[in-house]
Amino acid sequence: VGILPGRERSEANPFVDIAIPTGMSHARNALTVLAGDVVIVIDGGAGTLSEIGLALAYEKPVIALRGSGGVADIVAGRVIGGRRVYAADSPDEAVEMAMALVAYTS
Repeated sequence: VGILPGRERSEANPFVDIAIPTGMSHARNALTVLAGDVVIVIDGGAGTLSEIGLALAYEKPVIALRGSGGVADIVAGRVIGGRRVYAADSPDEAVEMAMALVAYTS
């Protein structure tokens, strides 16, 4: 599922099966964060950084894929505002951590 910043479904990348165009630009980041149980961070820039902040504010677990670049490498393993950003060294490890965190918090 892709919650898109623009108005057109065609803006989705090829990995999105269900595209939800919002026309909200970066304001859609709150919807993206609230729609999930865990946030996995891969690479990223300013928009991703805002999603991390929102996730931490809404007490959603955040897992950063170490070595993927961008803000993921900056926040992996850090404590921000009293909340830990978990660090994963592979996509498989990130998913395993996410599943464990969801099971723990449910």
